[in-house]
Order: sequence, then C-alpha cells, then structure tokens
Amino acid sequence: MHDGSIRKRIIDTATRLYVTNGCHKVSMNDISAEMHISKRTIYQHFENKEELLKECFNNLRQQSDAVIRDLRNQIESPIIIMLANFKYITAYSSQLSTLIKDVMNYYPSVYDSLFPADPDKLSGNMYSSLYRIKQKGMLRPNVNINQMVHVYGIIMHNLQTKFYSVEATNLIFENCYNILRGILTIEGVKYLDENEDAIRQSIDKIKDIHYVL
Repeated sequence: MHDGSIRKRIIDTATRLYVTNGCHKVSMNDISAEMHISKRTIYQHFENKEELLKECFNNLRQQSDAVIRDLRNQIESPIIIMLANFKYITAYSSQLSTLIKDVMNYYPSVYDSLFPADPDKLSGNMYSSLYRIKQKGMLRPNVNINQMVHVYGIIMHNLQTKFYSVEATNLIFENCYNILRGILTIEGVKYLDENEDAIRQSIDKIKDIHYVL
C-alpha cells in the first residue's frame, strides 16, 4: 500500500475516533488497534499526536468547505449563502464540541493554531456575503459592514469556545437569522419572507454534515 494511502487511512480513522470519543481518551495505541497496524507505522507519518490532530482538523475542514462550495455553486443568493455559513458554524460547534473542548483543555498549542483569537479572522465569508447583499440593494444603507462582520465573528468565536448544546446552537442560528432580517431593506425582507421555506430547505443541508467518516 502506498504511503499516501496509509497516511490518509490514519487521518480518516483518527478523525472518526476523535469525533466520536474526544481526543483525550483516544491514544495512538487505540488508532493502531483500530487499523490493525503497528504504532510505529503511525509515527512514521506523524511526529506526534499534536501533528495528527492538526491534520484531522484539516480533514474536517476540507469536508465542510466542500459542502459550502457545493452550496455556493448551486445558489446565487448571497442571503442564502450567508445563512448557510451561520448554519455551518452552529452545526460544526454542536457536532464537534467534545473534540474541540478536549483540544482546548489538553492541547492548547494546537487549539491556538486552529482557532484564532481574533474574531474577525473567522468571518471573512460574512464580509463577502454582506457586500454582495449590499450590491443587490438589499442591505440598509446605514449598516456598517465592518461592524456587522465583527459581531458575527464574536458569535462564531463564542460558538467554538463555549460548547453549547444542539438546542442552544439552533436558537443561536435563529437569532442570527433575525439579525440579518433586521439589517435588510424592505426589498430584502420581502425576499426573505417570500422564500423562507426554500431558503431553510437549502441551508438545512448543512445540518446534515456528519463529521464521522
């Protein structure tokens, strides 16, 4: 078997175990036993558990990015894309809460490298979506895009560090939905209301992401 294939199998297996059980309780021995390979083989590809953890999160983000990218290819409305981003971050938070909490508590250097302390770095997609909404004349003229991006960044940062329940993250999404509705023009609100069912069907694809391979 090629080295690249073994490396991918290790990442996929570790990702599944970490998401299911958290990373603190899962040892390299557990991963090697699950794969029926030696622990030495794992260390031939990863210097330590921290390096493997980073690769697992890259793996998770590639899955998530693929879903978001597919939505962007299928949907033209920046309003729906923005709400899809909200749904993604709430789904990400609830499904990966155990894993993220373990990384924060037991591998702080890995956590700091994965989750920037600056909230604005988490909301680049929000800026482009808000700007496109403005270009379409659906954003109220007195709305400061930079300030809104900062607000959304704080929400995202809290979702990644406070470990809310599924019910709480769903409520946060509804609050984000209402915040967006409040900064739209009359035309934008009309679009949102007339297409609410279709919009929710589109963004509900995000909640069906399962980070277990």
